[in-house]
Amino acid sequence: MFVQTLNSEEFIGAATDFVRGAKKSILISTFKAEISSKAKGQRLMQFFQILAAKALEGIDVRMLFDTPESGKHIPPSNAKALKFLQKSGIKCKRLRSERLCHAKMLIVDNANSIIGSHNLSVMSCRSNFEMSVSIPDNKYCQNLTDIFERVWERGLYTTYKSK
Repeated sequence: MFVQTLNSEEFIGAATDFVRGAKKSILISTFKAEISSKAKGQRLMQFFQILAAKALEGIDVRMLFDTPESGKHIPPSNAKALKFLQKSGIKCKRLRSERLCHAKMLIVDNANSIIGSHNLSVMSCRSNFEMSVSIPDNKYCQNLTDIFERVWERGLYTTYKSK
């Protein structure tokens, strides 16, 4: 097992590589998700496009994050991300009882994981001081998957509602 620390610049490349190689499942938890067509958001957009392609291939792609109906303190970018994700066939849930989803994790095929402070946002992947850890370990990933599944089971499906 090779545990690797990922700084702001390294995170999105590692996450994209893991997602690109997915064969069965991609589980994601984040506080903020941002779809951006601007040049500085290009690598993040590529990540989301690969997620969409994997969902179309039949890979189980699920994302747990806060959406506008979750309550206050929700990043406005999450509504646009939700619209994109759902159009792509990605299942999205939010927590119950106005709890914020602040955990940031990516688990691919129950074999590779990234956990840390990175949101799926342009600032997290470019200029914020963020740190995450890549852990390619089946036992550790199984533990993370079990936690994700318990939270997912109690979560609420969410749908994009235009205003």
